[in-house]
Amino acid sequence: MQCWQNIKEAILNSLLLRFAALAAAIPMFVMTAACSSKLMLETTDIEPTESTLMLAHDRLGLQPDRLRRRDLNVDTFAESGTWSGRGAHARLILRQLNPLSGRYFVFNARTGELLRDTVPRYFEGLDLKFGATGRSKNAINDIDYLLYTTPFHSCVFVRQFDGNQEVSSEHILGQAWVEGYYCKLGTAPLPVAQVEVFISAIGLRGFREP
Repeated sequence: MQCWQNIKEAILNSLLLRFAALAAAIPMFVMTAACSSKLMLETTDIEPTESTLMLAHDRLGLQPDRLRRRDLNVDTFAESGTWSGRGAHARLILRQLNPLSGRYFVFNARTGELLRDTVPRYFEGLDLKFGATGRSKNAINDIDYLLYTTPFHSCVFVRQFDGNQEVSSEHILGQAWVEGYYCKLGTAPLPVAQVEVFISAIGLRGFREP
């Protein structure tokens, strides 16, 4: 219990995982292996070729700005990436368990219902107007999305999990989750074709690449 408490506090204190403060969106650990009592909390900049999180940025006319990694314990890490280009930018966050750890996250299978609660965490103080929701698929798995606008940008927010093993009607198991957004100057809703380009550009290095 104390180990789980340490992990939870580390997540909440991490700048990489600000979105995890939303209680409904925080996945729980299924502890099937011994937990390390020492957390490695150093955040480091990494090169695009070193990251597990991938965005095929050239498809969107973007270039990587910064990629960062934070180890939460011996089995869990988080990565955050930002990309920008002419009139557009994107941000993604990954949380990943070691595939060999024997441990899993329990995710809310109805993630689409939570997106409207999550988006304001990224755009505090801005007037947001929400549009259509939808579901698509990329190299990782199914992905839920929400269209919205800020006063200056038209955006799409996405969230997905790598698991598909149901443990109940509302929960699934997985070892990774990704969420983030893509925004473009202008307030007209993003075309579905543009949304699909962003979604298909997201992947995980080594086994689920875009």
